[in-house]
Amino acid sequence: MCRPPASGIWLLTNLLLHILGLSCTTASFGPQPETTVLTPGSIPIDTDGNQVHAHGGALIEMDGIFFWYGTSQKQPPGWLSTDINLYSSEDLAEWRNEGSIFNWQSIVGMPTGPPYRIERPKIIWCEEFHYWVLWFHLDLPSFGYPAVGVAKAETLQGPFDFVQVFKPDGRSSFDMTLFQDDDDTAYLVRSVENSFLGITKLAPNYLGLEGGICAQTPFQAEAPAVFKHGPSSYWILSSHLTGWAPNPPLLWHANSSEGLCGTSWYLMPQPATGPGSETTWDSQSTAVFPYQTEDGRELLMYLGDRWNAAGPGGVAQAGYVWLPLIPTAAPSQVSSTAATHGKTHGTASQTDWLWTFAQPNAQQKNIHGKLASQDISPDSRKTSDLAEQSSDETAHAWHRWYRSAVRTAVFKARSQMLLVEAAARKAAVQLLRQGCRLLRNAGRGCASDPANKAETFMLVFRSSWRIRDYLKPPSLP
Repeated sequence: MCRPPASGIWLLTNLLLHILGLSCTTASFGPQPETTVLTPGSIPIDTDGNQVHAHGGALIEMDGIFFWYGTSQKQPPGWLSTDINLYSSEDLAEWRNEGSIFNWQSIVGMPTGPPYRIERPKIIWCEEFHYWVLWFHLDLPSFGYPAVGVAKAETLQGPFDFVQVFKPDGRSSFDMTLFQDDDDTAYLVRSVENSFLGITKLAPNYLGLEGGICAQTPFQAEAPAVFKHGPSSYWILSSHLTGWAPNPPLLWHANSSEGLCGTSWYLMPQPATGPGSETTWDSQSTAVFPYQTEDGRELLMYLGDRWNAAGPGGVAQAGYVWLPLIPTAAPSQVSSTAATHGKTHGTASQTDWLWTFAQPNAQQKNIHGKLASQDISPDSRKTSDLAEQSSDETAHAWHRWYRSAVRTAVFKARSQMLLVEAAARKAAVQLLRQGCRLLRNAGRGCASDPANKAETFMLVFRSSWRIRDYLKPPSLP
């Protein structure tokens, strides 16, 4: 059994109230002084007056204290980090530097000595053996030995002792994360050879793997962040492969009573909308943190890095973007029977929702406030099933999905210079015509030429990767 030590009461101060569109005057407790938690894209200053550098990591709450860990400041050439840092806070606003908990000098077993590339650190607690385990992407500066590194420590403050480096299944492993389920089963989710996200169970001691890849996404992605909502609804937020440059997010979903393994992962409609969504507000996913409200409900927080590749100082001045994930309308069905061999993916329930990002407020760029026991359930936010919306609203939702899919897949196709057979191109044009027919019937516009280069290229890409059923849009009434 592997879980973190028992947590104390969650502190409910200074968390994203304004970005949720809620007012302090409606809180269920008296007024409190307002404190800035995080300005999107900024680099917080710790209690010593220094910048907080905890990139590609995550948050852990323990006994009323929040711990934020990640890699140290990235330096040229190659934008490498030497350490994994730890910070602590009681309010998510004021951060104390707890120091380095791991340094690359302790790494052994690599083809050469340091410098190394250490990225995407993730930490979980193993109750059975009473230690913390740390996994991270370990590589040479030139990405010449993409592997995973494993370390352990008796306390979260470390230092973590290096255990091993290896390539899971003997294959290259790039961006990665860990996920610990309610039954203490833990998983490694990683970009396998930059071709797909592969999922493998961790061994009972969390220091190695148990078996090979047990599930995977149908095409490539990186920067995975896994979260769960309800007893059997699993989600992965991820990113396209564009280096340090930002891009639209990818959202995957699976319904399973047996964890992350042995299930199909479906690409869902674009979770980010509005100005800035095409770059996930200039950020890339690293984790989703389940913040527990005072009355026991859960607010999911997106944690992202703003890599700042084109900004002053480059990646060395990378900042952070934290945004709530808001539940939206649940589709009645999110896959076709063809994709599941005659079985539907499942109908929506009260705990089975799509997700979208709460958009940064253009007038209020700072994230302020207190998270009280506000009602943030889907019903309270006046969401509804897409099937209950008017024809015009549903068509509009379909149109948004369609345009997003075009942008996403055209970029992927161009970036990989895909060579597609004529048969796939013909099928793509046919699918485009079908989509246009649906849009026109709903009173929406569509490109008049079904051989339109960009849209056809997108659909050819979808056909060639056999993921047509994973991009199923909302149903039209």
